[in-house]
Amino acid sequence: MQSPFSSAFANALRFVTRLLLRHPKWFVLPQIFLCILCIAYTAGVFQPVGLHGLEMDMNRDNLVGEKDKSHRIFLEYRKEFPQQDELVVVVESEKMERNRQFIERLAAKLDPYTNEFEDVFYKGDMKMLGKKALMFP
Repeated sequence: MQSPFSSAFANALRFVTRLLLRHPKWFVLPQIFLCILCIAYTAGVFQPVGLHGLEMDMNRDNLVGEKDKSHRIFLEYRKEFPQQDELVVVVESEKMERNRQFIERLAAKLDPYTNEFEDVFYKGDMKMLGKKALMFP
């Protein structure tokens, strides 16, 4: 019966392990070099050569392909009926009660402006959402 440790894969792992223990610089230095290379690419150091670095694109429309029919229809609809997507207000202070009072006063002032604000939602009970509270938009 053949030992389970005598397979070709096990032998290859033993060889790599011995190599790593005898010459650790052969494995660590290339990783450091690749890390520096990735940071330089991200920073855009290689732009003169034609490689562009990473960029932030905050446009949600770019998440869906331009060729998607439903997305084109949605964009045509938005062009004909423009409106603001979402507006989020974050209030922070040391006292939760002050936050609540401010939010309620702000919501009362925004409620009459139905032509600018379609829906004012300000009484979100996060306890009801449970574990999914962080998914709340």
